[in-house]
Amino acid sequence: INPETRRTVAATFDSLGIKKRSGTLIFGFSPGSAWPMKRWSIEGYAEVILKLKKTYACEVFLFGAAEDRQTVAELQTLTRHCGLNLVGCFDLRELPAAMAWCDLFICNDTGPMHVAVASGVPVVAIFCATTPDLGFYPYTSRAIVVEKKLHCRPCSSHGGVRCPLGTEDCIRLIRPEHVLNAVGKLLGADRPNAGAGDVTVPQFMTL
Repeated sequence: INPETRRTVAATFDSLGIKKRSGTLIFGFSPGSAWPMKRWSIEGYAEVILKLKKTYACEVFLFGAAEDRQTVAELQTLTRHCGLNLVGCFDLRELPAAMAWCDLFICNDTGPMHVAVASGVPVVAIFCATTPDLGFYPYTSRAIVVEKKLHCRPCSSHGGVRCPLGTEDCIRLIRPEHVLNAVGKLLGADRPNAGAGDVTVPQFMTL
C-alpha cells in the first residue's frame, strides 16, 4: 500500500468523522457475495454486531461493492444504524488501505476475505455452501474459518444461487455465538501465534 493511497483513505475517514482512537477496536464486516449460498444470514451478522457493540468499545465498518447496497442497508436497519456504511466509498486500489484500519475482519468466503488477509488484518471467515478444501481459504494463521460439517457441502465451487436441498443448513446452522467465539479467540489469549507452525494455515472451527 503506497503512502499516497493511505493518505487518501485517511482523508476519506476524516471526512466521515472517523479517527483512530486508543482503546477503541474497529471491526470490519463484509456481509455480501455475488453468490447467495455464500452469504451468511443478515440476522446472524446483525446479532454479532449488536453483541460486539455491547461487549467492546468499538466501531463497526461495513464494506461492500455496489451490488451489496441492499444487503448492507438491511443490516443497517437490523442494527439500528450502529455501523458505518462504507459501500462505494473506496475503489479497489484503496480497499486494502481502508481494511488495514480494522483490528479484525468478519466476512463470507469472498474476495474481501483475501484482501483483508493481504492487508494483515485477522479474519473470521464464514464458509457456508463452499468449503476450504476447494483451496480458497484465508492463507494466514491469524484467521479462523467457521463452517458446519454437512454431507452436501460443497454444493458447487461457488455455492450457487439456491440450496439444492431447500434447507440452507450450511447457513442456518452457523449461529452468532459460533462467530463470536471465533472473534474472542482471535482477540484474546487463544489468538494464533503467527510465529508458530505453518503461518499460511488458519484455524478451523468445524461445527
